[in-house]
Amino acid sequence: MREPWTDVTDDEMRAFLGLYSLYSSRRLQEQSEPVSYLWSEQDGRPVFAATMSRARYTDILKYIRFDDKATRES
Repeated sequence: MREPWTDVTDDEMRAFLGLYSLYSSRRLQEQSEPVSYLWSEQDGRPVFAATMSRARYTDILKYIRFDDKATRES
């Protein structure tokens, strides 16, 4: 069971954006890995687990929006 939502801090947002950028750049290089793989203790990328938990990363990813629905069409 997941913990209740807590607001994202400035530091957490910077960490999330850094991890998202790393993940996205790997996808652009066609070396895409599932998000769950990146936190794997055996084969994952240590920087991901050291920065934030996979659960928190996926929670932020689930709710983050970079657009305004009211102005999306324009």
